[in-house]
Amino acid sequence: MIKARTFVAAAVLAAAPLMLSATASLAATSSHGPGTYFDQTQTLAGQQATFIQGGDDLGRGAAELVSSAYIGGPQGILDIPAHVLGVPKPLYYVP
Repeated sequence: MIKARTFVAAAVLAAAPLMLSATASLAATSSHGPGTYFDQTQTLAGQQATFIQGGDDLGRGAAELVSSAYIGGPQGILDIPAHVLGVPKPLYYVP
């Protein structure tokens, strides 16, 4: 029983500086007084801009996927005999 109490006391003493630093940093980042809450949502224009940016990213990713399949597909098919026969092909990188 004494070992358990000693362990709990040591754990509390070890965690106390961490809790104090977390409390101090949280208080430093809080610019509003206690009990004052603000709704932090985007405006309609901000939401539309985020939606449009996501659509741009999705479209660009789809285009890159199709492009890589279009360019790499025929070469992959032409490389099948080399892979089956175990003959390595030299790689030439185009700058």
